[in-house]
Amino acid sequence: MRITLKSIPHDKQRYETLGDWFHDEDGVQIRVDEMKDTDEQMVIALHELVEWYLCKKSGVTDTEASGFDKKNPKLAEPGENEEAPYHEQHMASEEVEKMFRKQLKKFK
Repeated sequence: MRITLKSIPHDKQRYETLGDWFHDEDGVQIRVDEMKDTDEQMVIALHELVEWYLCKKSGVTDTEASGFDKKNPKLAEPGENEEAPYHEQHMASEEVEKMFRKQLKKFK
């Protein structure tokens, strides 16, 4: 398994998002916005990693997930919408994100 995580300028994202995951010939790609706050970058990266793996385990493809996001650009968090094909996976990722944020607060 090969997973590549990169931070990129926001305008290089595939669509309007802070984080994204997809598959290509090199494996799984996770992209997060470049930010001054590296803790926030790590929070988003962790969210994307967990969401990707849960989607993989449940059979939700990157095409289905990003397709829903692209069709619903007015939603601030498309994965929170119960109609999203990856809603359950997104919400579980949010829980992991909350736990990680709580741990990071110990170091501020």
